[in-house]
Amino acid sequence: MPKVSQEHMERRRQQILDAARECFGRDGFHATSMQDIFRASGLSAGAVYRYFPSKHSLIKALAEETLTSGLAVIDPGEARFRDAGEVLAFLGRGFAPDGPLTRAGAIAVQVWAEAFRDPEMAVIARELLGSLLGRIEDWLPEETPPEAARLVLASLQGFILQQGVFGDVTPDLVASSVSGLTLRPLPHAG
Repeated sequence: MPKVSQEHMERRRQQILDAARECFGRDGFHATSMQDIFRASGLSAGAVYRYFPSKHSLIKALAEETLTSGLAVIDPGEARFRDAGEVLAFLGRGFAPDGPLTRAGAIAVQVWAEAFRDPEMAVIARELLGSLLGRIEDWLPEETPPEAARLVLASLQGFILQQGVFGDVTPDLVASSVSGLTLRPLPHAG
């Protein structure tokens, strides 16, 4: 029997992840069956299970891959932005319907939901959101209060959810809302 190269195995694994992303992005984690993944990938059950022994392992791998690759796509390099709204507009354009992360947004929302019940998903979500939060902090002007990064992250998550529900929410609309806020620390209640 001929040996299969590492490159071939990686391409096959990516083929399965791409099919899963399409299915899960369209129908969700719970409504998608493994048979749907087999059909979408064009592979047999045995071929898929060779790489992913369960639906849960496939979801976990897809979550890690989608969120990690998403961070790479939205990297502006050494850019600094004028304010929190500009950062949010930049990030939002990546998740807009014509953006490179449209499917990633649908996967991210499902990962966040699964994080409430699945400790492994909670770890993935926490690590990736923490990494994104750190990047947002780096992109904001130095004089920006540290709380602003959390506001940008929360607004991005809200944008992704609203984009999926309402469909007509634009990155600039959400960004102008954030820019309009005064980003000062709240006074402590005495």
